[in-house]
Amino acid sequence: MPLIAGLALACGGEEPTPDETPRDAGVVLDAQILGPDQDSDEWIDDIDNCPAAHNPEQRDRDRDGVGDDCDTCPSTPNGGAGGTPGQGACEPQDEVEPNDLSTEAGAVNLAPIGGIREVRGVIEAPLGAQAIDRYQVMLPARTLLKVRVARSRPQSLLEPLVVISSPAYTSPRSAEGLFVAAREIYAASAGVYEVAVSDRRGVNGAPVGGAEWGYALALEVIAAEPEGVTAPFVDRIFALSPIGRVGLYQIDLAAADFTRIELESGYGDGATDTGLDPILVVERADGTVLENADLAPGYKNARVILDLDAPETVRIAVDYGVAWGADPSPEVRLTVDQPATDEELEPNDLPSLSSILVFPGETSGRIDAPIDAAAGPPDEDWFSFAGAAGQVIGISGLIRPASQVDPIFALVTVDPAGEVEETLYVGADSSGNAPYLEAVLPESRTYHLIVADERNLADPPYRGGPLFSYGLFSEVIGIQPDPIVLTSSATFSGVLDPGGRVGRHLVVASAPTLIHLSVLATGAPELEPYFRIYGPGAIGQLGQGDEALAFLAGPETYVVGVQNRAQGQGGPNFRYDVQLTYHPLPGSDESEPNDAENAADRLAPVRDVARGALSSSTDVDRYVLTVSGGGTLLAQVSGRQQVSIYGPGGALLSQGVSGVTPAIAAAGDYQVVIEGPAGPYVLSVLAR
Repeated sequence: MPLIAGLALACGGEEPTPDETPRDAGVVLDAQILGPDQDSDEWIDDIDNCPAAHNPEQRDRDRDGVGDDCDTCPSTPNGGAGGTPGQGACEPQDEVEPNDLSTEAGAVNLAPIGGIREVRGVIEAPLGAQAIDRYQVMLPARTLLKVRVARSRPQSLLEPLVVISSPAYTSPRSAEGLFVAAREIYAASAGVYEVAVSDRRGVNGAPVGGAEWGYALALEVIAAEPEGVTAPFVDRIFALSPIGRVGLYQIDLAAADFTRIELESGYGDGATDTGLDPILVVERADGTVLENADLAPGYKNARVILDLDAPETVRIAVDYGVAWGADPSPEVRLTVDQPATDEELEPNDLPSLSSILVFPGETSGRIDAPIDAAAGPPDEDWFSFAGAAGQVIGISGLIRPASQVDPIFALVTVDPAGEVEETLYVGADSSGNAPYLEAVLPESRTYHLIVADERNLADPPYRGGPLFSYGLFSEVIGIQPDPIVLTSSATFSGVLDPGGRVGRHLVVASAPTLIHLSVLATGAPELEPYFRIYGPGAIGQLGQGDEALAFLAGPETYVVGVQNRAQGQGGPNFRYDVQLTYHPLPGSDESEPNDAENAADRLAPVRDVARGALSSSTDVDRYVLTVSGGGTLLAQVSGRQQVSIYGPGGALLSQGVSGVTPAIAAAGDYQVVIEGPAGPYVLSVLAR
């Protein structure tokens, strides 16, 4: 008996003969067996993704289980399954042109949690640059937003790119795809965020767009509940899967002077060209938001350092800016620990990555091997510390017998742009088994110590690795001056002991006085004396150079430091003889305006002192001095301003920071020009 006929009999029917079987009997029996099909599209209602709409092809481009013909938002998943909102939760709206510029961005009111706002638009044909549609959303703090851009209909030619930016971000977040671009974004701070939609092919190629570039932009606020995580841990793997997810974590931290939170991915370390460009966001208990997108130039990793006076609960958002490569790994490595501050923290080869230098105490480090010993660059380690004006510090190298490192130290200051502003002192192991460096700190600020292998300063191959470890012992020491106090013009001598030591001498001025220091003789060819003249208590630098001028406003006791510029070498033969000359001078104040050549302040012949100030970085102060010629003109300022000397014909003779010493060939009027950072200065000039 045929199966269908048997089923029919089981339902109470009689078995027909083949000739009596009606043409539609099979269909009727299928409906009776499988269920009704109210729209007659040959898909029974139980499995029809649009039971009331005839859609035999069952198109469902957003794959939410609801067919396109009956989906309220056919480009945005809202089938109500798998955690997606339901059909009634998607609220569409049309774009309003123009919205190409940030100033024209259309405001979008977000639906509450559980709902979706879908904006429908078209990337218009571009006029020149790639056309971009921009929208603005107002987000409260600690908001997690899902952003999704898809083609608005099957015929659309769009390959979507979405970029989310805000003044609250250190860098924008983006996503792209062939058909769909989707990701989560986390708003740690309240504010206005811009969502920009375009075609990814038009960013680096020829601009594209037109009537067939329709899109649907879906914005959905989702719950932002952090996961509790216990610290410390190092290189713990977290998967931002699927790509586009943001990880939120809450961590209880103990009080510590140094807490490291670091985020790494495989991308950007030279090992792979795919992965995530990580962004680390740390929210402190007081509401402070710290965000780091790049550890430093050339590093894709991110790091935040905290100083916690008390236990604190912080929130961490593990985010990323861009996903690179055809199949980027969603894995990132997160470190949250409180390492000892007596060890360098790699990487630390830039000022912005400096490890902490402990005062007083010991700090250990290592010169690492370069990736390519033949090309470099060689490793150098940066340390930083907060120095106080008038302090004298000493830093000793602790080199173990088995170590092959040949270290050299440099104490520098760094400007806000991260560039070396001035190299103050250099110390190497030329005078002993290990380097030593002394320094007089003229102002309260952050100072940096650079440690490098001296042999790496020459041509490659460069050295480094486990056998190139070193230690640093840092301490604060006293002025410890020479016992002879100088009160008038005289010659004096000193010896620079082995290592980068600084000879320190006291000079007393009973009245306003211009002093001049020059080297008479040295006891070793490797000795290159360099002077620094400090204010009372060694606070503030008044003058510096191989030959130095300084105005002592006294009556006070001032400090003169003498160092060897040749890598701090020293020893019993490193004796220097110096001529100190006093020139009692009252000094005078600049007369503004003096920034034009015909308004320059007149200085007294031979020697003079002028007190002035630059009101801004664009201010210029000019002075004119008549000299007889055939000698040298020494001009120095107490600040960090630039000094330029122009001859009688207007030609530039010499230019330098803090001071210059040009030769004067002819008699006439010479112009001294002061430029540079705003602030006060004292100009001292001496023609001889």
